[in-house]
Amino acid sequence: MLRTKRQLERSGIRVQRFSYPPLYGPLFDALQRPAPRGSKPRSKRPILDFLEYVGRETHEFFQQAYRLLGFLGRVTVETTEAFLRPDRELPWPAFVRQIEQTGVMAVPIIGLLAFLLGVVLAYQGADQLRRFGAELLTVNLVATAMLREVGCLITAIVVAGRSGSAFTAQIGTMKLNQEVDAMQTIGLNTVEVLVLPRLLGLMVALPLLTFIAPLRNASTPVINCPRVGVHIGATWKSARRTLCA
Repeated sequence: MLRTKRQLERSGIRVQRFSYPPLYGPLFDALQRPAPRGSKPRSKRPILDFLEYVGRETHEFFQQAYRLLGFLGRVTVETTEAFLRPDRELPWPAFVRQIEQTGVMAVPIIGLLAFLLGVVLAYQGADQLRRFGAELLTVNLVATAMLREVGCLITAIVVAGRSGSAFTAQIGTMKLNQEVDAMQTIGLNTVEVLVLPRLLGLMVALPLLTFIAPLRNASTPVINCPRVGVHIGATWKSARRTLCA
């Protein structure tokens, strides 16, 4: 209606009044008011703006560090009390459940990634080392890289992404549904119920996954033997000698 009124006025037709329900009177009055003048453009102060940005980010960093330190301190205290105080008990069913979810359920994906990465590294390493006539060193490359370095790194990355996102989704959904507030209302310790089982479950599952992931690379030298032209027994002996050195 207001748009039509403005178009008619621009055409030279004067509109004195038009009827509308009284309920919409405040809305029409607000729309017919002149728009407020914009604020004055901010003067360009590159140095001061940069210093302000640095100060704001530094303040936010120290605030996050303070909150993280407080969270770590509370988790440490709650963990110590759960093991030492007789009136406190760790929720063992939730603890075992977290070991299953973060450890047992993650074995297939971690084993598959470690195996495929070992195969790719073996084939690419054999192609590069063949130029120097050192195909036999492919076994040493895979054994050293996967069993000592890359296998542990892949395990940590997958566990951090998989378990971290799962924890965030679970606790975030509980927070959105006010389940965390309900726990606090009925007197439950949210750190003991939500944090400790997940933290301790990861502390148990992560070393086991780190040990299991390199074992999946044990078949990598066998797959690479026909390409390199080395006997399987010599391959295993070379890998064992490299790892035990």
